[in-house]
Amino acid sequence: MPDSYTIVGISEGYHLVKVAFLADTGYGSISVWTSGGGCVARYDPALNHWATIQVGESNRGLAHDGNGSVWVADTNYGVHRLDADTMGVSANLPLPSGGFVGMAVDFNGQAWAVSRGGSQAFRIDPATNASQAFPTGPQPYTYSDMTGFQLQNAAPPLGLYNAVLEGCGPEAQWLELSWEATTPSGTFVQFRARTAETLADLAAAEWANVAKQPDDTSPADLAAALETARPGGSFGTFLEIGITLSSASTDYTPELESLRVTSSCPPFIE
Repeated sequence: MPDSYTIVGISEGYHLVKVAFLADTGYGSISVWTSGGGCVARYDPALNHWATIQVGESNRGLAHDGNGSVWVADTNYGVHRLDADTMGVSANLPLPSGGFVGMAVDFNGQAWAVSRGGSQAFRIDPATNASQAFPTGPQPYTYSDMTGFQLQNAAPPLGLYNAVLEGCGPEAQWLELSWEATTPSGTFVQFRARTAETLADLAAAEWANVAKQPDDTSPADLAAALETARPGGSFGTFLEIGITLSSASTDYTPELESLRVTSSCPPFIE
C-alpha cells in the first residue's frame, strides 16, 4: 500500500455514496471503484483521473471479480455487469426480488447479490449470467466484503497463528523449534517466541525472532533466540509461538505442514 494518500474529487453532478472497492485490478495498477444513484465511477491514481458511466437507477454495493468484470447491485432492479477495462455494460440482470444492497464475489468466481427486501442472496454464474436464489435471515444488510475475496485482491495474502504451550513450571527450558513448510518464490514463514510465568505476563512479553524460511532451515535454536532477546528468556512456564505466513502475490501462498517444540525439565526428587 502507498505511504501517503491524496483526497480526490469527483466531477460535479454525480452523487456517489461511498468508495466500495480498492484493489489490484489485474491491469497493472490500483484502482478505486464507487457507485451511487445511476452512476458507477472508477478512479485511476496513476493518471489522477475519474471515469464514469451512467447505468442503473439506484446503485448500491459493487464487487470486482478479478477476472475482468465489475458487478453492481441496483436497489430495485438486480445487477449490472460491467467490463472492468472499458467500463461498458456487459449484461443487465433483473432479479425477482428487491432491496438489493450488497454485492460480493466468492473464491469460485461466482457473484453474489444480497436482497434485503426479499431476504435472499442470489448467486450468479459468470459463465452464463444465470442466477439461483438462497434464503437468508430477515432483511440482510451488508456492503462488506462478505466473502473476503476483495481483501485478497487488494493486498498480498497474510496469515497469522499463535500457539501457547505450558511447560513443567518455571524450571522448564525451551530448547528447539523444528518445522516442515513449503515456501514458493516470493513467500515466507516466520517464527517468533516469548516466555513468561503467567498468561498475563506472556501477553506483555517481548517477542524474540527465531527463524524465517526460506532464509533459515529447520531446526532452529529456540533457547539461543530467547536468551538473545532477554537473558533467562529460555526458561518459563509458558511459551508462545507466533507464526506469520506471507506472500507477495495472490497466486501462491506458503504452507506450514508441521511444528514441533522441544523443551527440558529438571528431574524431580522426593
